Amino acid sequence: MRDTTRPTDSGEAGAAVGTTGPGGARETAATTGPGGARDAPGTTGPESPGQAADAPGPSGSRATAESAGPEGPRRDPTPPVPGGARTAVEATCPGSHAATPVTGRARVQQAEAAGPVGTGEAAGRAGVPAAARAPGPGALRDAGAVTGPRNGPRAAGPTGPGTARNPAATATTPAREHPGAPGPRARHGTCPGARTGILVIGGGTAAHRLVQRLHELGHPGPVTLLGAEPGPAYHRPLLTSVLGGGLCPADLVLPPLPEGTVVRTGTTAVAVDRWRRVVRTDDGGEYAYATLVLATGARPREPLEGAGVLRTLDDCARLGPGHVTVVGGGVLGVETAAALRRAGRRVTLAHPGPYPMADRLPAAAGRLLAARLARLGVEAEPDAEITGREHGKLRLRDGRLLDADTVLQCAGVTPDTALARAAGLTVRTGVVVDDALRTSDPYVRALGDCAEHPGAAPGTHANAWDQAEALAGLLATGRGRYRGTRYVVRPRVPGLDLVTMGRAHEDDQRVAFSDPARGRFAELSLRNGMLTSATLVGLPRAIAAVTQLHDHGLPVPADRLALLLGTAPAEAGPVELPDEAVVCRCNNVTKAALTAAIRAGARDLPALATATRATTGCGSCTPTVRALCTEVRTP
Repeated sequence: MRDTTRPTDSGEAGAAVGTTGPGGARETAATTGPGGARDAPGTTGPESPGQAADAPGPSGSRATAESAGPEGPRRDPTPPVPGGARTAVEATCPGSHAATPVTGRARVQQAEAAGPVGTGEAAGRAGVPAAARAPGPGALRDAGAVTGPRNGPRAAGPTGPGTARNPAATATTPAREHPGAPGPRARHGTCPGARTGILVIGGGTAAHRLVQRLHELGHPGPVTLLGAEPGPAYHRPLLTSVLGGGLCPADLVLPPLPEGTVVRTGTTAVAVDRWRRVVRTDDGGEYAYATLVLATGARPREPLEGAGVLRTLDDCARLGPGHVTVVGGGVLGVETAAALRRAGRRVTLAHPGPYPMADRLPAAAGRLLAARLARLGVEAEPDAEITGREHGKLRLRDGRLLDADTVLQCAGVTPDTALARAAGLTVRTGVVVDDALRTSDPYVRALGDCAEHPGAAPGTHANAWDQAEALAGLLATGRGRYRGTRYVVRPRVPGLDLVTMGRAHEDDQRVAFSDPARGRFAELSLRNGMLTSATLVGLPRAIAAVTQLHDHGLPVPADRLALLLGTAPAEAGPVELPDEAVVCRCNNVTKAALTAAIRAGARDLPALATATRATTGCGSCTPTVRALCTEVRTP
């Protein structure tokens, strides 16, 4: 396993200031970047993006308002890049609220304007109201949607890159909260001062957890969530359990979001207007935002002709009959093949390596996994490089043809960056973010599988959970940062305890134990007495102990063999965890909650799952929960 990092971009940009006078006086704007070049509004500095407008630019000079020419102020469409000079955007309509820039330390806030900004003065100096420069808690206004065709006269505010037309036109009323019913019609050029609330695009685990935590941390402003799927949010990692018949779709539904959250399901975001800070949707609606959060997830790689995928509940329902060939030997392919066998289907697992999960597992562990799948009745086609379909069969590069009534492609995903790329955000494999999960636009954040961060663990539940936790703290309190996610993967295969975690380095110390006759294997990578990576098979007590060492950054006991055999000192065991330690991240179940449930009579895994929902998520906590069942003393 290799440790790969992807650095984020940084750059410098200058300040941008917009002003409007009473009655729709024309907007003026001046932007300067390094060397005096004009730049886009909303650019941020490395520490405090979007500071007050009177902050000096790269050269130490202050930004000033430039009088508009006959065609109005010019605008540079270049996307703003975090990491540049401190800036502010202040564009106010009569009776509206100023859009307060996002800062690196303070929560996203919306200051109430004291009147038109800086008429006759250099914007960003004395003309900017004190409320706009230093907003207080609770200043964020209700979020909203604006629906309907854009018509009527153009407003004094900006209309996007290019020149402003008809600067004397009257500005429109700010967008208001949209709980589901149509809102007011939006005139073209809605004033950029009417920016309110947090808008989250995505209906998966990352988006759901973010909204929950914002509420729990007391975020004062409104939150709107747009989800493309028609129903409520659900736990996507458990789709294979629906395929296998162990769970029904209702079992996957996530808890309701806090009261007051505006949730629009069956609504797809189709474009982001970063200048106006508005998101357009497929039903013609427009949603204004102070902060936009992209949680668009990932999409399957280009599928084979006629092949199905497994990303939604609808995909489960569409699965065809007969013999199923699962293409892909990663975690999803392994879990899908095992689940279909549990449901009584004939299954072939076709994968490109010599054994499943070959890119993650040592050979000895991979062989144990392949043997367990074979005992379950999964037919294997290793080293299978599929080139297409021929007469209903799968054609391999070596010329062989595989029978397949139904083909299910589980060969990996790629971040869904279409919306971000179209909006001009910096995208590599995913949407590039910094430790504040901020994109190249300081008013846009990204998290989950769509985001690219050097310390992320894409495709894992913990990745979405950790990033949602960090971003909620930043938006609600202005504190914290995302420092990366510990990589832990545990495929759900009946009768097999297997986990792989961390990232190994070439110069790590390695400790290995192998007992193939009894289906046991372990390999630990250590540096300075700390665990950097581990793979364990068939050792449930060791898996529980090693996972806790990894998750909590604890030193490895001196007797490594005792640790692997489950006879390590008590300090390595789950029973010695602090009560506040989160054992089940999927459902936020602490050791204290599990201990209380055990002492109340839930003394086995099914009973604990019913009482606390622990183990019903990704399943990686199962060894720890099982160990607590046997080690916690009951009355």
